[in-house]
Amino acid sequence: MNAILDLTYRNRKAMLKIIEPLSVAQLNHIPEAFNNNIIWNLAHVISVQQGLVYGLSNLNFKIEKDFVKAYTKGTKPMGDVSEKDVSIIKEQLLYTIEQTELDISADRFQTYNEYPVMLGNTLTNVTDALQFNNYHEGLHLGVIMSLKKFV
Repeated sequence: MNAILDLTYRNRKAMLKIIEPLSVAQLNHIPEAFNNNIIWNLAHVISVQQGLVYGLSNLNFKIEKDFVKAYTKGTKPMGDVSEKDVSIIKEQLLYTIEQTELDISADRFQTYNEYPVMLGNTLTNVTDALQFNNYHEGLHLGVIMSLKKFV
């Protein structure tokens, strides 16, 4: 696994370890002063990675498009997530990165639609997208750690 994806993988494994002792109710809980919950943050990092890496490369997502839409930038939890859906989200955390590695090895990322990000720079290729994704997921790891203190 290349260094960028290795960091993503480690970050997501850390997320899984942090949430391991939590119940479905705790994962769904939205503490006062917050506008989302732990499970939304997990699903959101999956969704954003798919959009930044696959969507902007004109490739099909590795997960359902409805999932990506439900957890993309600007969304918020629309209700509690079931135990079954929590299991799926946990599986997708690692699966999507493993699949990305396979697709990079297969040289599937031939085009990229430039995309300006909140830091003021523009993503111009899949490597930029993967690097920015690690920054984004690091932010959400911090949010997850904060949310855990309130559940």
